[in-house]
Amino acid sequence: MSTFIDAITVNNHQAIVIPDGPSLTYFQLAQNVAHLQQIFTNSKSPLSGASTQCSIGISIPNSLEFVVSFLAIVNTARIAAPLNFNYKKNEFDFYLGDLDAKAIFVPRGFRRQGNQPIIQSAIDNHAYIVEVFFDKKTNSIEYEVFSTTSTTPVFVSKRDSAKASCNLTKFSGKPSPEDVAMILHTSGTTGRPKAVPLTHRNITASMRIISGTYSLNSDDTTYVVMPLFHVHGLIGALFSTFYSQGTAIIAPKFSAHNFWKDFITYKATWYSAVPTIHQILLKVGLPKGEVPKIRFIRSCSSALAPANLEKLEQTFRAPVVEAMGMTECAHCVTSNNLPQFGKRKPGTVGQAHGVEIVILNERNEILKQGEIGEVSIKGENVTKGYLNNPKANAENFTAGYFRTGDQGYFDKDNFLTLTGRIKELINRGGEKISPIELDNVMLTYPKVAEAVAFGVEDEKYGQVVHAAIVLAPNASLTLEEFQKYLKTKIASFKVPEKVYFVDKLPKTPTGKIQRRTLPKIFARKSKL
Repeated sequence: MSTFIDAITVNNHQAIVIPDGPSLTYFQLAQNVAHLQQIFTNSKSPLSGASTQCSIGISIPNSLEFVVSFLAIVNTARIAAPLNFNYKKNEFDFYLGDLDAKAIFVPRGFRRQGNQPIIQSAIDNHAYIVEVFFDKKTNSIEYEVFSTTSTTPVFVSKRDSAKASCNLTKFSGKPSPEDVAMILHTSGTTGRPKAVPLTHRNITASMRIISGTYSLNSDDTTYVVMPLFHVHGLIGALFSTFYSQGTAIIAPKFSAHNFWKDFITYKATWYSAVPTIHQILLKVGLPKGEVPKIRFIRSCSSALAPANLEKLEQTFRAPVVEAMGMTECAHCVTSNNLPQFGKRKPGTVGQAHGVEIVILNERNEILKQGEIGEVSIKGENVTKGYLNNPKANAENFTAGYFRTGDQGYFDKDNFLTLTGRIKELINRGGEKISPIELDNVMLTYPKVAEAVAFGVEDEKYGQVVHAAIVLAPNASLTLEEFQKYLKTKIASFKVPEKVYFVDKLPKTPTGKIQRRTLPKIFARKSKL
């Protein structure tokens, strides 16, 4: 198997479109990568001595600069470490220190400002600072390298150097399939975030599986709405598109106001997002008089309520396929099928695609169909283990499988239903309650736009159920009315004892709700 960059064909097909900005073919993308990677290959660059398989941070919003930086780093066998550009200094300190990053790629002007958290952290962690920017004059990504002690660059790009790579027929780099291509950190809801190394082999396998699952081809154009510092946006949308020779529309950030305008203007055919974004787009609705040609909509990274799936399909007149992805699996785990390829089952995350999935109990025994246990995976896309974390590896990699921490079961058609995170299950006096089940039931009430259930400690039962909800526009609701409705749908012991009515739910930058943090967040909220 080749490296994941070798899986991207270099030709004159459109690769990237920046709304109201530049666009690049695959050939031009390869030129830009060859130009930027001179940071590591030119002997005059202070980073030419950075050893292969060292970590290089990237803290750049979704952009052409991000994509070219990532590919230039990994194409020279270095390790890309995408970081959320909204982190605070102490967060950057942790990640740069944990990675022992040799450099950090940032937008133009950051080094001279000096007050940016990432710059302060880079200086404290003795990492070179690389400013990257698109230059209209050269139609390429240019760069300036700064040391930690100077606000003037110690190495700059040569304006004519891109011309030297005009004969490129493919991405030409040094990595091997087993080299680590990137390191991402899990959210760390149970303590110190775990570093997940993903090899070229892992990423190539995931790109191939995702592209095949949705029959992606060069006629497809995706609108990338998820952040590229997360596997959902990076592999689930961008790299799977590159694998299939499609086109990626990349806006700096998700904008509900601009989404459909860009989608229609640049003739997108699909997008992948978390349920939060789907819900926002439902509120905005389609532009009057224009109906985009959507081949399919993909939902991943958290549970999509069947009621919302139905609304999406009715509103946007396109099939919605719910999937499951994880950082440790280079994103790809399961997916529902496109209509022409098989069944879709709302409320499930679909079937295994390109991986082997079993349900294990605590004794590492494979459970039978319909029995609930821990979803466990093996496949070419699965990381070999967390970085420098033997305890986590011993807990999560057993019997040849990666234990996901998700609880679920397979039905008679081998569709996977998730019932919750194992440590998020609500144990009310011995009754195990699935918070995902409660979320889905609460969302069937027309007055509820968003909902999340969670457990809180209780002296009598050990845990009881609480919930937070966002009401639909112009809706009003009492606790008694809501509880009365829920009792017609679920057993009384599952009905939330307290409901917090809020304007918005607390989410991570990628749109996920970290359920285990909610008891602390709402501890001081008053009861309705």
